[in-house]
Amino acid sequence: MFSFRSLVLIAAVWLLVYGIVRLRRAKRSPAQQQALTTKMVRCHYCGLYAPEEEAVVADKRTYCCSEHRDQDIGV
Repeated sequence: MFSFRSLVLIAAVWLLVYGIVRLRRAKRSPAQQQALTTKMVRCHYCGLYAPEEEAVVADKRTYCCSEHRDQDIGV
């Protein structure tokens, strides 16, 4: 099946990849970290996803901008 040398090589590669991933996560700035955890909502008019805090809400529907809200409502 697998030789001892193969298992050691697989473990070494796994540890290397794991270490690189951990280092990249540690280098993220707080703004990048928040961007990864920001809730996104879908525009009812065009389907674009926008951050929840920037979305426009009308009649329990979310929109990416006020223009799409107005076009959908017919203003």
